[in-house]
Amino acid sequence: MKTRLMIGLLLLGVAERTEAATYYVATSGLDSLTCAQAQSIDTPMGSIAGGIGCLTAGDTLLVRGGTYNEAIYNLVPSGTSWADTVRVAAYPGEVVWMSPQAGVGSGYVVAFAAAQSYIEFDGINLDASQLEYGPLKIETWWGANPHHIRVMNAELVGNPSQGQQGIIVINSIPGSIGADEFINLKIHGGGTSDFDHGMYLQAPDILVDNCDIWDWPGAGIQIYNGYGIPTQNITIRNTMIRDLRATSYGQRHWGIIVGGAAADNRIYGNTIFNVPNDGGSSAAILVYEGSGTLIYNNALYEGASAGIDLEPGSLNASVVNNVSCGHPIGDYLDYGIGTSAANNLFATSPISCDEMRGSQTLSMVDGASEVGR
Repeated sequence: MKTRLMIGLLLLGVAERTEAATYYVATSGLDSLTCAQAQSIDTPMGSIAGGIGCLTAGDTLLVRGGTYNEAIYNLVPSGTSWADTVRVAAYPGEVVWMSPQAGVGSGYVVAFAAAQSYIEFDGINLDASQLEYGPLKIETWWGANPHHIRVMNAELVGNPSQGQQGIIVINSIPGSIGADEFINLKIHGGGTSDFDHGMYLQAPDILVDNCDIWDWPGAGIQIYNGYGIPTQNITIRNTMIRDLRATSYGQRHWGIIVGGAAADNRIYGNTIFNVPNDGGSSAAILVYEGSGTLIYNNALYEGASAGIDLEPGSLNASVVNNVSCGHPIGDYLDYGIGTSAANNLFATSPISCDEMRGSQTLSMVDGASEVGR
């Protein structure tokens, strides 16, 4: 009898378990439809928000091509792991823009500030050109810790008349989880001053991979937490930062800047060029605070100030297999403590900037090897 009861319970559990579902959204759809109807490509929901309301862990929302005048704030439910995400994706082969007009949403195109995790946006372009704050925010505060958010294969457009970040990850709570991933993104066109960056990263364990960042007045990427919380184990790799925007005298410009309680961050395989100099601090890569920063296998050229600049707050950095040329203030400045440098090609190398221009790898540097995340 006990055996039969256990088998019956197991079968009941199997019967109650639901399969992951796919839902559809189109500009020609209707939000008055049921979620069951929205599982057919022929009867889609009419808004991304409407489709998101159908999702649970493991589900996918496929968004048909078009422009959607809407913003998403704390609407997306959580997945349970990277293998069981909630996924919002462009329909294969179609172009999707979320382009909210002024006054729509919270001032961001997409924002996470609730207990949300294991969420993936894939191929959803974000246009904040009419908004105040920017394309994307992930904010941890005393009430919630969103984490494990992946945004990939998209273009993020800012507003050049507003002080904003392209992507901002905010963390004001010690011990919070980050682990967000930004992959294959184009981020450009926003901000008004040197406080405005393509990416402003304040949480740990973040991955930035294969992005293209340009036309920002501050940094391409800033790693810094003003709350004194460590920004550690961040990886920036295979990313191009270029053509940052000159503004006015005294403004600062950096390709990548590392400061605050930063530790064990990795910057490798990146190409950085045309960082301007308006008389303030300027460098392709600046580490002014932090310990154990790994700067590896980067190509830096033709900035208006410095290449790699390690300030006295930099502790035990490693500078290996980099090429840097064409920086009038210096291709390599080391004022840090305990720096380890090897196999770099700086101003005295025979490799010219003409040979480097257009190269997005450092295969020219002998001894280059892969670095894990």
